[in-house]
Amino acid sequence: MNQNQALVQSGNGISGKSPVDSDSKTTLAKWLTIFGEHYSKEISAANAAIYQRALAELTVEELEMACLECLKECRFMPTVADILAKCRRAESDNTNESADQEWDLLTSNLHLIDWQQKCLRGTGEPPIQFSLAAQAAIRACGGFEGIYYTKPEYMSHLRRIFMDNYSVAVGREARQLTQGETKELLEQVRNASLTYSESEPG
Repeated sequence: MNQNQALVQSGNGISGKSPVDSDSKTTLAKWLTIFGEHYSKEISAANAAIYQRALAELTVEELEMACLECLKECRFMPTVADILAKCRRAESDNTNESADQEWDLLTSNLHLIDWQQKCLRGTGEPPIQFSLAAQAAIRACGGFEGIYYTKPEYMSHLRRIFMDNYSVAVGREARQLTQGETKELLEQVRNASLTYSESEPG
């Protein structure tokens, strides 16, 4: 086991329960080892702690996808921000696909929608369940009635408004480090640095 992998698998000087599960920790160790070899970089305990804590909420699948993309595209050692950016790009693609599906659902059934009840008029079908993001985007477009009365030549413009507001609404729900989590991360990194310094031979 080389130094890079040993640093990650040893716990990186962070006390208490590890913020990542065993599979994610193993995956991260593998990729830090690969990055270290490929970019000729040694990963210190403190740096490994940063990666481990900041990427704690990613699944194994997300780590694998993002790290592989970084390996293919990054000219220099990928940072935490680089890895998270690859995840956000994949999430953005998924968001656009979901927005497209809900826009199609909306426009294909618009003539049947009871604007007050938000359900299909006179069909006996249950109400159409739009996501919270779609509901916010519909409101930004003027509601069901506003969309219904939009002239065909303006529908492409309205669709862009829908897509933009859908993405904004999804972004509000995205995971973000709170101020408390950021403080905890910095404290853990500081402790990891102290532990690593104390363990170095004098």
